[in-house]
Amino acid sequence: SYTWTVTGGTITAGIGTNSITVTANSAGTLVVSLSAITANTEIAICTRNVTVAPPTPCILAVPVNLPVCGSNNNTLTGPAGYSNYVWTVSGNGTYVSGNGTGTLMYNVGVSGNVTISLTATATNGCVSTCTITYACAVNGRACSQGFYKTHPEVWDSFSDILVAGGNSAGIVYPGMPVSHRFITSTNFYTYYNLPAGSIPGIPAGATMHEAGSTGGGGCLNLARQGNAALLNTAAWGAAYLNQTGYAGFIALYNAIRNAFLSGNCGSLASALDGYNNNYDHDFCSYIPGGSRGNRLQSLVAEKMVSVTTYPNPFHERVNFSVQSKVAGIGVLEVFGLMGEKVKTIFNGYIEKDAVKTFSFDVPINNRKTLIYQFKIGDQVVTGKVVYTN
Repeated sequence: SYTWTVTGGTITAGIGTNSITVTANSAGTLVVSLSAITANTEIAICTRNVTVAPPTPCILAVPVNLPVCGSNNNTLTGPAGYSNYVWTVSGNGTYVSGNGTGTLMYNVGVSGNVTISLTATATNGCVSTCTITYACAVNGRACSQGFYKTHPEVWDSFSDILVAGGNSAGIVYPGMPVSHRFITSTNFYTYYNLPAGSIPGIPAGATMHEAGSTGGGGCLNLARQGNAALLNTAAWGAAYLNQTGYAGFIALYNAIRNAFLSGNCGSLASALDGYNNNYDHDFCSYIPGGSRGNRLQSLVAEKMVSVTTYPNPFHERVNFSVQSKVAGIGVLEVFGLMGEKVKTIFNGYIEKDAVKTFSFDVPINNRKTLIYQFKIGDQVVTGKVVYTN
């Protein structure tokens, strides 16, 4: 007969047999003892120490590019090296597929937080669960060219609300006039009715997205800022145009086209740059995806350096999008409300007119209201990010 004794765990199967199954209470040492009676009634006793490894933590990261509200078939990839993936989606989202695999497909509703949980088995047999919660992206309503450059998904289809117009979550989007609609893949020269390849630095086959992603000044800058201005007009309508002096979308389009034709792009590019990056509206910073960003600029840094944070309020991760019109060594730091430094997120060279995005996974013990500061040369931008459970 077999008599088993386990310290630090529970026998779940095999009592009285020569093989048992044990569930450990925790990581550490499991002591297993066996007392067995042989055929000639002798008693044999043996003891073994078994090392139990800690479970591999299940980690899900909130997507940097958050799904747009009302979008379908979004994907999220779980950690590698696991098995028996079980996904659940709740709140402002619905499960589509993915159980048994490392990639979830899901739909997102028009507003509210999406909660995604994953339960999976690590290679050591331990089962762990991880959960993320985030708000979806309001459909492409932003301000800066940096947003439209890095989030083509909000204007890559003629059915996108930013292009076609409409109402989403109670927000009205004017959209673009039918005769002047464009998307990411629209040819730049065709849209503006310009001779192909006539602008140095923009190839003849360049799309609107590619032309808006160039670096440089003059007409290259106008390609960027003109994109943003037209997209902002599609998002905001008169609320954006009122600062520009243009009567409507087509009037703004004509001004941009005429500047390209004349080659005198600098003044208009500079003006649109100012409108795009300093547009003062309560909902200006609905960027990358859903939670309203918090864009604060000091008086010294106005129109030279801007910092956008999202999501704000944050839960686990906060992103900082830095746009600088000056070059130099930039330093982005985060502090507590008492002035204690939490982390230096970036310390390095920033090019002129660059848009840089930095992500900060906030440690649990620092998840509270934080102050950020970005410095480059004599320019300083400060702001606040708020924590939410």
